[in-house]
Amino acid sequence: MEKVANWVSKLARRHASPVVRRRRTAALRGLEGLEGRALMTLTPIDLAGAMSSTPFALNGALYFTLNDDVHGDELWRSDGTADGTQLVADLRPGTYGSAPRNLTVSNGHIYFTANNGLTGLELYKSDGTAAGTTLVSDIRTGVGGSNPRDLVD
Repeated sequence: MEKVANWVSKLARRHASPVVRRRRTAALRGLEGLEGRALMTLTPIDLAGAMSSTPFALNGALYFTLNDDVHGDELWRSDGTADGTQLVADLRPGTYGSAPRNLTVSNGHIYFTANNGLTGLELYKSDGTAAGTTLVSDIRTGVGGSNPRDLVD
């Protein structure tokens, strides 16, 4: 979290407009010295859906589950920008989604339970990419699934 705060602070200083800097400097003349600050406007990312998990950070990105009404409830990642917010993997194509739950981080991977519509609720692993998101094992074959839960690191 501290790395993100430092990055945002550096970005804000780098992109502060010269006019704002001049005004700030003029306004502070004669006052005690203050640390350099910049005002940054943030544009919210419209996720166009409902988040169904608390976001968590892994390797510089935020991960969360979201139902965007196109893919259903699936795993997403974001670098904090609209362009950098994307679906990780569409495990159950269609509007129903795989409903990822029990998201847990271990050894640089995300482990979670999901239902792809074929194997039932089973354990998945992701490195944050579509190619790196896989079913760990079809523990209980068939559409009933093994229903794993209470995942811990």
